[in-house]
Amino acid sequence: MKKNIASIVTEHLNEAILVVDDNHIIKYINPSAATLLEINKKDVLGKDLFQYFSFDNDCANTLINDVIESGLDYFSETATLNTTVENKKISYTMTKFQEEDIDGYMIVARDITKESKNQEEIFKLSQIVNQSADTVTLTDYHGDILYANPMFFKTTGYSYDEVIGQNHRLVKSGKHDDRFYKKLWETIFSGKLFKGVITNKKKNGELYHELKTITPLIDDEGKILNYIATGKDISAQVQAENQLKSLNQELEKKVEEEVEKNRDKDKVLHEQSRRSAMGELLVNIAHQWRQPLNSIGLVIQDIEDRFEYEELTKETMKKASDDILGILSRLSGVINQFTSFYESDRPDKEFPIKSTVLKALGLLGENIESNKLGVELTGDLDIRCFGDENELTQVFLNIFTNGKDLIKDRNTNNPKIIVNLESQEDILIEITDNLGGAKDEILPRIFDPYFTTKFKGEGVGMGLYVVNEVITHKMKGTIEASNHEDGLKFLIKLPHPSQKLD
Repeated sequence: MKKNIASIVTEHLNEAILVVDDNHIIKYINPSAATLLEINKKDVLGKDLFQYFSFDNDCANTLINDVIESGLDYFSETATLNTTVENKKISYTMTKFQEEDIDGYMIVARDITKESKNQEEIFKLSQIVNQSADTVTLTDYHGDILYANPMFFKTTGYSYDEVIGQNHRLVKSGKHDDRFYKKLWETIFSGKLFKGVITNKKKNGELYHELKTITPLIDDEGKILNYIATGKDISAQVQAENQLKSLNQELEKKVEEEVEKNRDKDKVLHEQSRRSAMGELLVNIAHQWRQPLNSIGLVIQDIEDRFEYEELTKETMKKASDDILGILSRLSGVINQFTSFYESDRPDKEFPIKSTVLKALGLLGENIESNKLGVELTGDLDIRCFGDENELTQVFLNIFTNGKDLIKDRNTNNPKIIVNLESQEDILIEITDNLGGAKDEILPRIFDPYFTTKFKGEGVGMGLYVVNEVITHKMKGTIEASNHEDGLKFLIKLPHPSQKLD
């Protein structure tokens, strides 16, 4: 090609210029073409065009040959350049070219690699949005809808013409108050992302629940241009949660009813145990009263005899009176102990544990002595605890009674119960005996209600059950039973008064 104005212009164009003859042989390229091909100008001249150009399909390859052969003046297409670094996407046009020694075509090409990739990304994003299982809308600054994806139309039941240009209030359900929407708009107006569950309404009036995310689209100057909103339909999840909540409420109600029934049952069982203990104590009181009443009878008989024989003096009358009053005082003490023990609705208070042990022994009285059962109280006798004094008295009463009954069954020599009190992190009450212990198969059931090893009619099996209930539920402690040497050991742990029971 001769140097002329046209060739000078092509040398300075940003577009790549190639001239090929009818046999696809490259006759000329400008500097922009050399840069595009990433090769020196002299290395490409005389080479076949198809060495560098890969057309996007066989049809294009055939078509360019047809164009050259038919002599058409113009053809436009895209192709891929095979370069040393990476393949490039180009847009090119081909026009008839004739000049002195060249009869062929001029190709004007432009690198559209970046543009093509951007278009591919845009296409992918549009496909993602259009095929998304979530609703997607684009609105202007005021919330008017500019775009909605197919899932939005499918979910709401509205058509394209019914949605575009409308405000998002179109699907407002009325389930949220003004404060909710005010907070929403304050959040996105400030450029922040909003995320929350919104209940909306379909065209047919049906409500649906969405996990909604609204993102402000902000330009380089910080100005909000648009909002993009995505919504995941969680109606099934919300419905399941509501059903679960309803089931939980129903279950809680049933549990509460059962707990109340168990409380009532526990009260009945506890009362049965108290009545059983009352029966035993009444028998014991009868034994304790028999001898004092006999003594009173003898004193009265002595007075009568002295009166009959005129030996009754002021001094003997005073002595007889004092003897009778002393006996009556002891009997009154027994009654006071009994009535105090069965006094109900006593407030919890702090009291010495020692007093409850002694009260239990006093109530059993002659019954303990007649069975030759020795009870020894050791350790820190000043320890105090917090709760119902009568309840703890019944614990000792039931355990002592259980030991007394074992003596009858086993004929134990020198039967003994030791109550040891210690103050550690908790109050420890260790009660041990030498009455033979319990069989391995019986020990795990020792605190069960109605469990007894006695013959029918000799016990109802409630004593140790009540012991467990009082310690664990009423006094917030623990109790364990285990075999110890030649007897049974009860280990009771109670909180210190400073810990105060709930």
